[in-house]
Amino acid sequence: MFLVTDTYHFCRGLAQIFYHLFTPSVTLQYPAKRWEMPERWRGVVRLVLDEKTGKGKCVGCYLCARMCPAQAIEINTIEGPDHEKQVESFEVDISRCIFCGLCTEACPKGAITLSRDYELAVYDRSGMVYEQEVLQQGPVIKRYTK
Repeated sequence: MFLVTDTYHFCRGLAQIFYHLFTPSVTLQYPAKRWEMPERWRGVVRLVLDEKTGKGKCVGCYLCARMCPAQAIEINTIEGPDHEKQVESFEVDISRCIFCGLCTEACPKGAITLSRDYELAVYDRSGMVYEQEVLQQGPVIKRYTK
């Protein structure tokens, strides 16, 4: 009885091997080819620039920083001309960010979005703190090749 069941399982295993031997692979050759992320992918935080003025849309209301459950956003404001708030610095610590999207939901001006960038590896943690200029232009993504 054991000989029959063992032979059956052995033949099923060989059939499975030959089946996968002649089917095309789904492995992506990563450095040369990259995945195209879906439209709703939540990647790196980006600050949106106003198309008319070329300045950031952020008004320094601190709503995104308050809504962030990981407390990864830090905003500093100063008083500008006409006693209005101006954003002096805007930093996001990507090592703490959980990419939940609550900051984008909370922003009343639509000044913060999540991009489709997913390559965030760095060799030093200090490279994971993105300042305002980097967030407006997008992070520099290193393309690792052979």
